[in-house]
Amino acid sequence: TIIPTDDLLVPLDDPRSHAKKLASLFLTRGARVLPLAPDHEDYHMAGSAADARLRDTKWPPDLVLLGMGPGGSTAGIMESADMEEALDGPPEKIAVGLLPDDGDTPLVTITKAAICEARTVAVLLKGAANQSVLEMEIEQGATSMAPIGRVFADLTVPVDIYVEN
Repeated sequence: TIIPTDDLLVPLDDPRSHAKKLASLFLTRGARVLPLAPDHEDYHMAGSAADARLRDTKWPPDLVLLGMGPGGSTAGIMESADMEEALDGPPEKIAVGLLPDDGDTPLVTITKAAICEARTVAVLLKGAANQSVLEMEIEQGATSMAPIGRVFADLTVPVDIYVEN
């Protein structure tokens, strides 16, 4: 079973849907792709619905694959009024809804606590510049302003980091 770490609140047939992208890659290989974000307009309710649905899956995940976006965002956790809930909310919370500060499309993401429960974590970065940013954020740890640094501060499993040049 493959679940995106985050997904935009868009219909499943929208090209921006992470579940759609994963389905196009893995359904033909026999995988089950479980959409994270239900088709719901209220992002808080969508986050609660995703949280409830993930509680019915086999948890914790065997692998969480992370990337890193602008400002050290990861798994859709980015600057927003809801960022602290995703990073430091109740540890039993698996998913939350977020409305990015930049006014972009609302989304649902798994929480830092959910990421930290994974048996294995891997990070895929694009370019040496992102590797330098990640190294700096890891060094800052819990004091990092970036979500990726704060996630790394609480990880207890070894992490594989891959840099694509």
